[in-house]
Formats: sequence, structure tokens, C-alpha cells
Amino acid sequence: MAEMKRRRFLATSTTATLSLALAGPLRALAPDNRYRRNIGIQLYTLRGLIGRDAAATLQAVADAGYQQAELYGFPNADAMLAGARDAGVAVHSAHFEWDTVVNPKDEKMSDFATILEKAGNEKITHLVIPFLHGHNRRNLDDYRLVADRCNQAAAMAKEAGIQ
Repeated sequence: MAEMKRRRFLATSTTATLSLALAGPLRALAPDNRYRRNIGIQLYTLRGLIGRDAAATLQAVADAGYQQAELYGFPNADAMLAGARDAGVAVHSAHFEWDTVVNPKDEKMSDFATILEKAGNEKITHLVIPFLHGHNRRNLDDYRLVADRCNQAAAMAKEAGIQ
């Protein structure tokens, strides 16, 4: 008799545990889930399609349920910006021409200042350095230089209201 109670307890607790474990992911699929509205897509993953037809690709992104996207190639991303606008997809962040920060042409980072201005005009709030070239990460001194330049760019961005 004691064995039967133990089996029933194990079966019941296992069922309860599995039910609770599955409940979270199922709630994420609910149409009114507040986090679901914040799921976005990095458009670089669709670069082949965007290169052929940015507007149609962004419309397909919207049709798939995405409500926001991250650009790549900013500030030269006008086709993606227009496609996102037309499809109702919000754009808050972008990979940008990171050499304007990592390997600037001048000490004032004037090219990055231009990017910040356009980002502000487009309501982009976050700029992303997605990659470092091999020559920028050969040794510790390279990383220190990149960090110093990123700190300088971060100060400029903060002043512009961009992260």
C-alpha cells in the first residue's frame, strides 16, 4: 500500500512539473503577451533577400509577425528604412559603419558624427558594432585602442541621445 502512494505521488508531481514547465512557453504564444510585441529580427540574417527586394522582404517580415527590426549597413540603409516604414516595422537599432569609430579618419570622428545625426533623424536609438577586423584584435594594445575609441564614440552618442 505504501508503494502505491509513492507511485501516485511521483506520477502526480511529474505531471505537475511538466505542466508548469510547458505553461510558460505556451503563454509566450498568446496574442496579448507583452513581450511578444518586442520580438524583433536582425535584418542581416535576410541580407540576400533584402539585396534583391528590400520592400518585399520587410513586408514578409511584418507578415510573419515581427514588429521591429535591426538594420545593417547604416547609414547606407535607406531601402531597408523605407521598406520598414511602409510595412509598419519599427527600427530602433542598427549595425553601422563601425570603422568610423574603430578606425576613424580623424580624431574628431567626423564620419561617426554624421552617422549620429542621421540616426537621430531616423529615430534610431541604438548603434551596434557587430564585428572587429583581424587587424583590430591582434593583441592587447589593439583592444585598448578600440576601447578608447569606443569610449570616445559613446560620449558623442550619449550627447546625441543614442546608445
